[in-house]
Amino acid sequence: MWWQVYWFFKYQFIAVNQHSIHSPFLFRFVNEVIYSNKFKAELKQIHKEFKAICKSSKMLTISDFGAGSGVNTSKVRSVGDIAQSVSKARKYRNLMFRIMRFKQPKIAVELGSSVGISGLYLAKGSPQSRLYSLEGCHETAAFAKTLWAKNNLLNIDSVVGNFDETLPQLLLNLQGVDLVYIDGNHRFEPTLRYFECLLPKMSEEGILIFDDIYWSEEMTQAWEKIKAHPAAKQTVDLYYFGIVFLDKRLAKQDFVVRY
Repeated sequence: MWWQVYWFFKYQFIAVNQHSIHSPFLFRFVNEVIYSNKFKAELKQIHKEFKAICKSSKMLTISDFGAGSGVNTSKVRSVGDIAQSVSKARKYRNLMFRIMRFKQPKIAVELGSSVGISGLYLAKGSPQSRLYSLEGCHETAAFAKTLWAKNNLLNIDSVVGNFDETLPQLLLNLQGVDLVYIDGNHRFEPTLRYFECLLPKMSEEGILIFDDIYWSEEMTQAWEKIKAHPAAKQTVDLYYFGIVFLDKRLAKQDFVVRY
């Protein structure tokens, strides 16, 4: 899409590295998490599992409550095709693992399980965390649960249904949430609604990760609105990911970081 291409080149032009970041917290985060090369052996093993999923010919019938795929709109697709079209580049998958290892949240929430790849990286990043993974499509959620069970990930709870119903119900039963990864319904109004719904339950030092912030004009508008929110103390734009830090001790700043 022209929108994504335009913002990609703009991102390349304005993005900075860690030496241009004056926030001590963000400087540490960029060095220890974003630019880190740690955990190579663990990540290599997860990547082997990812490659195996990408070869799967198992067919699934897709029901999509969000904006859908910008790549393939077919309702019957192979797991391998889904995995290759929805998954981020390897370095972003690795980053999800490192953010979880850095944060080690007690409770994490994922909006958009798909076939379970992001959940695999998140849960393995912090095995002691409890991850609630929400998915609208029953068949992809079922495959994700099988994948997690195969990898002995007992710290993931799958929640199936429309986010508009399952997210508020889940939050009613949680004391608090420390980290959220939002990868579902890439539209302006739902994205902001999920953000507002989550905020009252977020811990004081909570982190939210928004996927595909330049996926469409709507998503970019939602990202700009979220950055401007008083609760978003510091934000990091990595083009594909937008990361929000809620810690009130941080000075309000927005950074576009090269990755």
